[in-house]
Amino acid sequence: MNAETGKVIKLTILYILNRVDAPISNSQITNYMLENDFTDYFTIQQLMGELIDDGFVWSKTVRNRTFYSLSDSGKESFYALSSELSQKIRDDADEYIKKNAMKIREESDVGSTYVETSLGTYNVNLFIDEAGERIFEIGMIVPDKEKAQRMCSSWQKKSEELYPLVMEKLLTKK
Repeated sequence: MNAETGKVIKLTILYILNRVDAPISNSQITNYMLENDFTDYFTIQQLMGELIDDGFVWSKTVRNRTFYSLSDSGKESFYALSSELSQKIRDDADEYIKKNAMKIREESDVGSTYVETSLGTYNVNLFIDEAGERIFEIGMIVPDKEKAQRMCSSWQKKSEELYPLVMEKLLTKK
């Protein structure tokens, strides 16, 4: 890979991070880059690592999933070099973001954790954040780690269905 190709890939990553309003997962960025034949998986990870090391991108790992967001210096650098990114790449990235907006948002805004208690049970915490603020949170105790893991996994998949149901049940005057 030549330096110019690496620069375009990095600018594309910065563009995507600049366009989304929440942290975006490594898998979302990687999928976009692979679907559009920018390069291979390992090169994407290498270039993302360079962006993090240079302070342009922040990373946060939650339960083995890494999310990225643009730092202030990343924004400044992107704006300084944005004219070097073609309109076609911008349009393709915008289309991907639009097409996958719900999935991107769900991945970053829906979360869960579990912690073993002193009694050997597990405290499970399920939550939804919106615009950086926690709007819903529920906690419960389950008897074992397998159930805690299953609840966290199910929450990721079913929160869109469960959240409105819980709110409706709690707000109904019956």
